[in-house]
Order: sequence, then C-alpha cells, then structure tokens
Amino acid sequence: PPHQPISYFINYTWQRFAKGPVVALLLAGIIFSAIKIANFFTQERLFYDEEPYLAAIAVLAPGWPNAFILIALALILGAVTQAGFLIFSLITKKPIGRLPLIYFWLPLTVITMLWGDIIGKWVGLTQLKI
Repeated sequence: PPHQPISYFINYTWQRFAKGPVVALLLAGIIFSAIKIANFFTQERLFYDEEPYLAAIAVLAPGWPNAFILIALALILGAVTQAGFLIFSLITKKPIGRLPLIYFWLPLTVITMLWGDIIGKWVGLTQLKI
C-alpha cells in the first residue's frame, strides 16, 4: 500500500520473489564446490570434468526444496547401482570400473521436476517451502 514504508516493499519482494531462487543458487554452489573438492582430493578419479556443472544445473532446475529430493535420489541410485556392480564383480571375478553419477542427473532432474511436489509431500519437504 502507498502508506507503507519502502522497507515493507523490499521485505515483501524478498520474501515473495527472491528468497527461493537465492537459496537454490546457494545450494547449487555448495554442490558444485563439494564435487570439485571431492575431485581434488581423489586426483580427478571420482567425477568427470563436466559433472560439477551438470549437477549444479540439475539442482537449479527443480528449485527449492525439491533439489533435496534430486540429490538424495542421485546418491541412493548411485549407491544401489554401485552395490549391484560390486555383486556382479564378485560373481564373475572381473574388475569393475567406477559408476559416475553423470548418467543419473538428467533423468532424475526430469523426475523431480514432474513429481517433486508429490514426493515432497510424502517425505515432508513442504515445510521447507519458502
């Protein structure tokens, strides 16, 4: 309203329009940095070179708080697939290579964008909505 101070308008626009994207950008930056740091400590053997960028973009696509679902699904699916490869390796006695998460980011981003709100209600992420 016209009789409110400018601080009211700035606070309203921050709460209504800017807070969610800023938090999503911060989370994407954290994921990007974490992958770069993990790659540094493992001499570039853990992730491909383009994977930090792909992961950061994947986190930005569904937005806040559905990005948590994306990250959790990528880590769970990667761990389950790697365990399956390990069991296969033990049975066939052949060494296996690494399974990077690069193959999971795009499909899981699409899944999270389509059904993220439904999954968020199941796991209780609606309370994190800003």
